[in-house]
Formats: sequence, structure tokens, C-alpha cells
Amino acid sequence: MSQMFDIDLAYDRGHTAKGTMLLTIDELIELTRFSKLKRTMIHTVEGYVLEGGYEVATPGFSLYGPDEGSEKLSWTEQVDRMESHVRSLTDDARAHPLPVMFQVWLDEAPDQVRRSRPRP
Repeated sequence: MSQMFDIDLAYDRGHTAKGTMLLTIDELIELTRFSKLKRTMIHTVEGYVLEGGYEVATPGFSLYGPDEGSEKLSWTEQVDRMESHVRSLTDDARAHPLPVMFQVWLDEAPDQVRRSRPRP
């Protein structure tokens, strides 16, 4: 884990349309754990292999939303399933000969959704 990693900043950016800054494998794991504590799920992960000074988008290191049919699961089960997918993804990334970085988007539990105005 990078000593300069700001978990709160990554968490906040994960809720924006732009997503997080590029994260290392260890930072992705830390954000996944941190998000789970806040009833937030990793929703989308885009993986990039760093090669020749470029960030090469790599679908094999990416996750695009929860599995089909997961909407029938409880929120906790969905989070656990996505956490398992992230763990598998990071294991594969560690085995890759080139550095892999990730950009992440988050999704909050239905009862945690931020509102622009208070409820009546």
C-alpha cells in the first residue's frame, strides 16, 4: 500500500462520474474493505496495464457492475460477491508481469443513497 494513499479521497471520487484516480492492487483491496464498512460496493473496475509509459485499458482486469441476477440477492450478498470478484481480479493482476492499475466506481446501499435535498 502506498504511504501517500488517501482512502477518503479515493472513496469520495469513487462516487463521481469520473471515478477514482488510478489505484494500485493494494489500494484497490483497501478501498474494497473500506467501502464495505460504509455499506458501499465496488460497482465498476477498469483495469490498466502500464506498458511503455502508457496506460493500456485491459478488459481482462475489469469488472462492469454486479453479476446478472445479483439484484435478487440481499445488499450484503451482492457486496460479498463483488468483493470475491475483486479478490480474484487482484490475484490475477499480481501474477501479471507488468504493473496493473485500477480506476473504480462505487455504489451505495439503497438505504444509504445520498440525497440532494432532505426528505419531507
